[in-house]
Amino acid sequence: MGLPNVNYTVHRGQVKSGLSLAYIREGVGGYPLLLIHGFPETKRIWYRNIGPLASAGFEVIVPDLRGFGNSDLSADGFYDPAAYAKDLYTLVHDVLGHSRCSIVGGDVGGVVAPHLALA
Repeated sequence: MGLPNVNYTVHRGQVKSGLSLAYIREGVGGYPLLLIHGFPETKRIWYRNIGPLASAGFEVIVPDLRGFGNSDLSADGFYDPAAYAKDLYTLVHDVLGHSRCSIVGGDVGGVVAPHLALA
């Protein structure tokens, strides 16, 4: 079974100097729901979920973590759950303007989620 035949717009958000994350954002105006991929995946792992979740009333935010997919490599060399969480906090809070969101994560994303929840 292949990926759904969709053409999501990939946005970019600068989360620190020299580091921008690629992300998909569908259902703008709904309750924010952040989907965090695992290793060695990218945002594409969530393609089947984006449409149904946006239709259910969520603003679905699906980034590539630093160093994955279309996101930048990190000049500071940090690729750990705390660094990923800080990037995602900046994306959701500062770039997209949300004070809170729900989080779903798989594999590495599941480890990043509690770090992000504490932010």
